[in-house]
Amino acid sequence: MLEYFDLVEIERTTENVLLLHLDEKRRKPTEHKKKQLVSKNFDEPVRIKKFL
Repeated sequence: MLEYFDLVEIERTTENVLLLHLDEKRRKPTEHKKKQLVSKNFDEPVRIKKFL
């Protein structure tokens, strides 16, 4: 995942919750190097639950 995104900030909101802020890198996957890609803006934030 970090191949295409930079981790910009880690924010602890509660004892068991971390918010990871990512910025998209301007890199095309190698299989799409010759294609014209168009950005469609960002999706809404997603909450992922991981229980250890």
